[in-house]
Amino acid sequence: MGKFDEARLLNSVEVPAAAERVLSCTRLPFIIRGHELRGFVEKDTPEERYKEIAVWLSLDPLLAIQKNLRALRLEVKQRAELKSEADERIRDLLRITKNTITAWDEEKICTWFNTHVLACLDKTLTLAALSDKDAGYQELGKRKDVEDERFGLPILKRFIMLIEDLFKAPVEEGSNSTGKITAFENAIAVYTKAMAREAGERSKASGAVFNNIWNAAKALFENGEELLDVCPVCDMDLKFGPHGSREGVRISLETKLSDLADYRNAHNELEKAEVALPEKLRVLKHGLDTLISLLTDAGYEDKIKKIIAYRQAVEGCKRGDQVPDSTDALLELKTLHNFINAEKKRIEGHQGKFTYASALKTINDLLQIKADLERIERTKVELGKLHKQLNQQALTINKAIVEHTQNLIGKLRDEVNILYKDIQGGNGDAPPIWLKLPSEEETNKQRIQLLIDFSENRKGVVPSGYLCDSQVHTLALSLRLAAIRLFNKQARTIILDDVVTSYDADHRKNIAAMLAKHFGDFQIILATHDEQFFSLLQDHLPPSKWAFRRITRIEPGFGPNFHDHLTPDEVIQSKLDSGESAAVQIRQAEEEWLLRICRDFGTKVVIRSVERAYKYDRSELADALASFLKGIDISPPKVPGISNPFLFSLQRGSVENLNSHFSDNPSQSASIGDERARWEEFKFFRDKFTCPNCGKRRFRRPHGFTKPMCRSCQTPFNFS
Repeated sequence: MGKFDEARLLNSVEVPAAAERVLSCTRLPFIIRGHELRGFVEKDTPEERYKEIAVWLSLDPLLAIQKNLRALRLEVKQRAELKSEADERIRDLLRITKNTITAWDEEKICTWFNTHVLACLDKTLTLAALSDKDAGYQELGKRKDVEDERFGLPILKRFIMLIEDLFKAPVEEGSNSTGKITAFENAIAVYTKAMAREAGERSKASGAVFNNIWNAAKALFENGEELLDVCPVCDMDLKFGPHGSREGVRISLETKLSDLADYRNAHNELEKAEVALPEKLRVLKHGLDTLISLLTDAGYEDKIKKIIAYRQAVEGCKRGDQVPDSTDALLELKTLHNFINAEKKRIEGHQGKFTYASALKTINDLLQIKADLERIERTKVELGKLHKQLNQQALTINKAIVEHTQNLIGKLRDEVNILYKDIQGGNGDAPPIWLKLPSEEETNKQRIQLLIDFSENRKGVVPSGYLCDSQVHTLALSLRLAAIRLFNKQARTIILDDVVTSYDADHRKNIAAMLAKHFGDFQIILATHDEQFFSLLQDHLPPSKWAFRRITRIEPGFGPNFHDHLTPDEVIQSKLDSGESAAVQIRQAEEEWLLRICRDFGTKVVIRSVERAYKYDRSELADALASFLKGIDISPPKVPGISNPFLFSLQRGSVENLNSHFSDNPSQSASIGDERARWEEFKFFRDKFTCPNCGKRRFRRPHGFTKPMCRSCQTPFNFS
């Protein structure tokens, strides 16, 4: 994954991009929290455990294949066993054979058809097989064609339809005909009447130009509030006018306006009649032409002479002309209608109930039922084959899934056994662990059983019922660590948060040794509140590979401050350069450096009370360092410009004025200059603690050694 130097504030909710990349490479969470670790073994249901383990083993895609295949197999099986379509075809067979044949039997069907259908037409005509290739079927088709040609029922029915379309006899006595001839004659009558009315009303419309004036005058004369004795146009007294009074004028105006309205209505009716008449004429001509053409072709020319004459008369008809006389044509149409209808009834009577056409239709319906049933049977056979193949495929896939899963579980179990034994120590062999998936027959696939073989007579049992508290915790921790080691290979990171619950000192030592042995190539962050466990880790894990940090406090907006946190020189120098006070930062830098150098040198300090067991001030640390240097006969260097050695001034605190500024004179006022001087003095003194050989500033004093030595080149310490 590489190295990342991204960080975020403590109160930030945005996850850094580097963290997102790490999370995308993990199958299971790499944070192991002690307070929730045991829940996986003791409390999780098989369904809850499945949600977690399925991600570890990447089972979801495989189980999705199983689910889809199982659904497909079920659907194919149901379709193969479906009988509704075949039952529908058998119901059609019952209807055709008048409930004589209840199941498909081709021999019985042929016998029924010969006996009940063909025998009624010709006893010598039989059907040997239910097929359109059969000789009887071929002969039946030929006789149907001859029947149609001989009797000509279809053409007769068309003649009747065309005649009735031209002239439809009244349904009741006294009612009017509704044929095309009558419709045409009615349209001419309406047109003639509309023309006459429009001509009669036209003369009344000569004063139409005065329409607006008459309307205005009418409103004036109808207004009873206006006193009109004199005409407003000619100033004539109304009683001497032609109408004799005001009321007479009003009545005259109403009459004129009514005449104008009648004319408009008559004009509108004429326009409608002019549109309707040509359409009725066109329809009549088309109907006559079609009937005359077909009857002539059929040899009925001598029976339609008057109809042809009427057609010629209609051709010369124009608007306003006299209506052609249709009496003879209608009479001929009625006579022809009666003749053709009688011929039709004669033919139908001659044919009787059975015809070759109806027989052919019956055999074709039976052939369709046969084809449908054969198709249904073929489909059923193919679905059966498909279901068998799907079953075989399911077995193959299930076997592959089981082998894949068992292979992963086997690797996981082996890893768990190794880690379990190392943590438990001695003969603490881990009981065989099993992650049991549901069988193919089970409907609930979203579950996994966690079982162990506790003994020969206790196999496949729940761990929490047979393991002690420490063993359950070890099993849970081993299982999680083994899973991370196997499945998080792209993100080799583990965070252990207080995982030593339920463990004694020996088990804690074993955990430290186990981490060093099996997870040396992992980035491990182990957090604990247990001081003894922290010390055990320092003793058992090599400092060249492991870093140990103690969190001293949490600052909002920044995060944890570690025990070896160092105030940067740049921060102090920046404050001093800008004229700001840096006294607090200088004292903090002194404390941080003293704490680190005392730890490197292995100085002795007085164990404080429980409340402040690991909290020392500068004077205590300086006193411990001075005592140590004195014991190994190494004198601290003097700092230029100060009468007393720098370390002694730290011991006494004489350079501090109420913890607010630095000066040899406690009563002197504080100044930035004093802080600058103190900072330079401290850096001078601090820089003397440098390896004269390699220039490094980190030391250690192994157990049994008197003097500290450089961590890098192992040179014994002395002031440069």
